[in-house]
Amino acid sequence: MAALLLTFANLQAVKTAAQRAWPDVKSSHITEALAAAYGYRTHAAALADLNRSAHPPLVRANPSAFSERLSDLGYPDRGSTPLVQALDEGIPDAIWSVCTSGDINAANRWYDQCRRRNIPRVLIQTRQKYCLLEWDSITMDDSVLHPKIRSPDTRDMFRRFQEKMQLGAGEGNPEFYGNGFVGSIDGLLLSPARELADDFFEMLYGPLRSANL
Repeated sequence: MAALLLTFANLQAVKTAAQRAWPDVKSSHITEALAAAYGYRTHAAALADLNRSAHPPLVRANPSAFSERLSDLGYPDRGSTPLVQALDEGIPDAIWSVCTSGDINAANRWYDQCRRRNIPRVLIQTRQKYCLLEWDSITMDDSVLHPKIRSPDTRDMFRRFQEKMQLGAGEGNPEFYGNGFVGSIDGLLLSPARELADDFFEMLYGPLRSANL
């Protein structure tokens, strides 16, 4: 499941998708099921973690936990479609962006948003078939100023890239350039580019959140 920053706006977006899919499910029950999906025992525990820092937690949904919690609350066999649907439709506080290659205005808007939110800049630029995945930490002021924050190990990032290639995502002969602070992979298909965007954001963002708890 794709990564998600656990912000109030993102939670509301996913909850709205669930309410649209299942209008008969109580709002409070959807809220509790979402907390379970993101690894919390209760909605109150999720909010407490969200409020611990200016940098919200990064989570990945557990679809089974979501559907099991709904079943416990009296709604069996509901599945977890809204968790995916909300991400596909776009969430308010995204962790990476996609734009057409050469769309400088879109790339600049995303850069400005990342600076404003103090998050890593992860961007996918699409071409006719293959994509360019870019990342850097320059948009995070704390990454330079905070002595506890370290850039990800380039070997870990390259290893994650190789794992994707071994799973059949190597069409286009993508090439890895850069390090844990700034870099790019050119020649990716869109699906593995999205997966790596999640992974690399997590690697860049995790030390920032940990240092500010």
